[in-house]
Amino acid sequence: AAAAAAAAASAQSEAQCDAAKKLFAAGAYDAAADSYSAALDTLSTTPGGGSRSDDKLRARCLNNRAACQLQLRRFSEAVADCDAVLALEPRNVKALHRRAVAREALERYAGALEDCRALQALGAASAEVSASCTRLNRLVEQQRAEDSQGRDAAAAPTPVAPSGSGEADAAAAAAPSLTTEDDQAAAKAKAAAARERGGAAFRRGEFKAAAEAYYEAAKHEPLVHTHFSNLALALLKLEEPAHAVTAAKRCTELAPSFAKGWFRLGAAQRAKGNLSAACDAFAAGLPHASPDEARDLRRQLAEARKALDCVPAGIEEVSPLPSPASSAPEAGKPAPWAAGGDKARGKVDLAKAVQTAKRVAELAPATQAGPDELLSLGYSAFERSFLQLWARGKASSQRDTDLAAYLGQLPRDARGLAAFVGDAMSEETLSAFVLAAERVMLPRDAVAAAAFLGRLASVRRFELLWMFQGKAESTAATNVLRAAVATSGGDEPAREVATKYGVKL
Repeated sequence: AAAAAAAAASAQSEAQCDAAKKLFAAGAYDAAADSYSAALDTLSTTPGGGSRSDDKLRARCLNNRAACQLQLRRFSEAVADCDAVLALEPRNVKALHRRAVAREALERYAGALEDCRALQALGAASAEVSASCTRLNRLVEQQRAEDSQGRDAAAAPTPVAPSGSGEADAAAAAAPSLTTEDDQAAAKAKAAAARERGGAAFRRGEFKAAAEAYYEAAKHEPLVHTHFSNLALALLKLEEPAHAVTAAKRCTELAPSFAKGWFRLGAAQRAKGNLSAACDAFAAGLPHASPDEARDLRRQLAEARKALDCVPAGIEEVSPLPSPASSAPEAGKPAPWAAGGDKARGKVDLAKAVQTAKRVAELAPATQAGPDELLSLGYSAFERSFLQLWARGKASSQRDTDLAAYLGQLPRDARGLAAFVGDAMSEETLSAFVLAAERVMLPRDAVAAAAFLGRLASVRRFELLWMFQGKAESTAATNVLRAAVATSGGDEPAREVATKYGVKL
């Protein structure tokens, strides 16, 4: 009776496995995974634990379920299934390969490299495996360097300067908050949890939640480039190319040899309409790309150049185009790191390009207009003229007077400023506004300057933009907010603003 029950369970499991195989072939990966799980459940009921043939079937179900998990981007689950397969069959080539793919997606580069080397040792090496080893070696070195930088930053003593020094204030404000190995471990764990949430939200199509989670991961580990790569992709899905450019630039600054970062930057620049910058980014990634990555980069570079050739002379930007990274990753497509695949990208709309040329021409003389007139033309005209004034030569009393006039024309309430700016604030403009607040507003009215910083903090994605500011901007914000507190005898609004800027009062 026990033998008959075991045979029946094995037959039922085989049937469930066959059904799952058909579902997988049809692209129904979720249903296929469920069917493989049902087959495994059936095997688990086999009296006596099953035979050797049952172990082989169990390994096959686990291995195939891992393939489903990869298609569904459930990388942790794929690793777990592959672990179970390798416990049964340590030399299973498919399980090693799938685990390597999943580990790389989880940024466990050392483990992925170990799996690829195991494949080579088993004689299963191919051009793809060799290329993966080369790429993973580079990523392991980068990851170790980043971990080392994080430990060095945590262990470094905070510089001490003479009392009252502005540099000392800035150093204190910018001092790393991670001071012990325990703090680093906690931050790493929080970043990993945030990244997992981001991945889960992205798979569900909840791109806002994904972006927020990836941004949280970047705050916990600001030296890990992959967090910014993930953030750039999520922001592209939210159709926020300007902020995606900011995140992708940070990724390439942290890891210049990370090809995916250049791909993300090129996609973001293209979505923003900066075709020339997109070409530069795609080209910059080529020397660091694997064969598959290089193929995708070359294709996107050719398309961006072709689109750029269609733009009338004299136009630097065109209306945003559908970009490769703004399309959802499709299961089963090659090169999963390059979201988008071979979908049609759309062509340059010449009519829109001509309209862009007209708008540029209309705004060109506006640089001679007063700030009140520019305000009526919209944020883009105001920003362009303000930045031209900010970049003009050496400081002078007339220039400071003009800067103060510009800042004075901006909306006086947080909601109004946020509505006026919309999604268009760049890191360059935020830098200019903060530095100008210190230069021209602080000497006149410290409390008003602090209030202006508070309004700036209401602009969309302020936290992301502020993350990329440097020591000069941090020092300026610190000086303004401390002066406001000193002037008002403990200004509470200024203290609230200080929290947003990361300033210690």
